[in-house]
Amino acid sequence: MAISSPFSINQRLEIAPHDVLEYLPSRIEDFRGNDLMVAMPMRGAVPLYLPMGTPILGRAIVGEGILYAFESILLEINMQPLPLWTIRKPENVTRIQQRNFFRCPVHVPIRYFLVDETTGKPIEETEIRSVSQNLSGGGVLLLSRNPSLRLGTKVWIEIPLDDTDDAYIVKSIAVAVRIDMKKDGDGRLLFFIALQFVNMDEFIRNKIIKSLNMRLLEERNKSIL
Repeated sequence: MAISSPFSINQRLEIAPHDVLEYLPSRIEDFRGNDLMVAMPMRGAVPLYLPMGTPILGRAIVGEGILYAFESILLEINMQPLPLWTIRKPENVTRIQQRNFFRCPVHVPIRYFLVDETTGKPIEETEIRSVSQNLSGGGVLLLSRNPSLRLGTKVWIEIPLDDTDDAYIVKSIAVAVRIDMKKDGDGRLLFFIALQFVNMDEFIRNKIIKSLNMRLLEERNKSIL
């Protein structure tokens, strides 16, 4: 087998094109060299047809609380004998141990920017302000009325852990991994954007987790008094 763990035959996958707001179930059926042959994603009973060369995002589900995120490209669609996609060898494979990244309700003002792909720096004129809904060592959930982000979009995000100290502003590259839409009482769209941190320094991640633990301890002490 050309590709090692976490990729194996019958491995459960979730696949999302960059311009679709949802992951769809799939699984690995076979390998073709380093490329994956996967069950054609279905939205209900409707097969998902995309042009060849479409970039896609994927998640390989390994066990409870653990998954691998990756990027790939659709190479080929075959309908016989089974409807299959062939996708390029996964790139930028990242292990995510979700069970280690407990989510804590945190409502703070957030700034995020689109990223210059050449320099990796924020593009200042693209600034968008939002409010966090929860935070973990793996990412943050935002509430926004701005529909500009798509799945797979990379952003530069700034999250204040302490309103009184600029040293506690977390700055990181993140990628949009889930976008849910709802309507408020006035019928206006609200966007709940899940951002996953990318290549975050473990010192910064530990600072986030320490801050969340302190918040939880404070809330627990309040409930006891």
